Amino acid sequence: MEELLKLEHRYIIEDKSKANNLSSVTLNDFIGNGKAAVVCIIEEWGNMSLGDYAKKGFYKSAQFNVRNEYSNKDETEYMVNDQIAKMKDHMSSKDKRLFLLSWTLTQQVPAWSGSVTSFADKVGDSIKPIKFLARECNKELFTRLLPDVTDKAFPNVVYIDYLNTREYLPLVIAINDKVFNN
Repeated sequence: MEELLKLEHRYIIEDKSKANNLSSVTLNDFIGNGKAAVVCIIEEWGNMSLGDYAKKGFYKSAQFNVRNEYSNKDETEYMVNDQIAKMKDHMSSKDKRLFLLSWTLTQQVPAWSGSVTSFADKVGDSIKPIKFLARECNKELFTRLLPDVTDKAFPNVVYIDYLNTREYLPLVIAINDKVFNN
């Protein structure tokens, strides 16, 4: 967390009632008047406390009312179809939460066979590094996600593994353009 304190433009909410539900804060509050905003959402582990970080622009995931359901697979085609279907279903269900599109693949551990040696061999052969999984699925964002985005079905937040370029910024702009300028 100390490393994240180096982030510039961390968004700090003085009003605790607003901080309890970040999804109710307007976009204008975040970035109005041309100011930038970085919102640090920290995934909760056990009974973790943010302590003093709560006053420095860090928020627990419970403070961000969002539907976050990842696919839990390491197959691009499955994940793409699953996430696009969830996005379309979310908007039609009148769910009040924001929709988080999890464009991520999850490493899959092989089934236990009863033998440590056999299991270790399978793990080494079957678990793909996140970096390689991300390279495989990230290119699909432009060709598969964008065509399905409409003013009736769109992600509010997109999780992407292994961001190593700025090429995703135009994607976010294109999503917003399709949603708000149709």
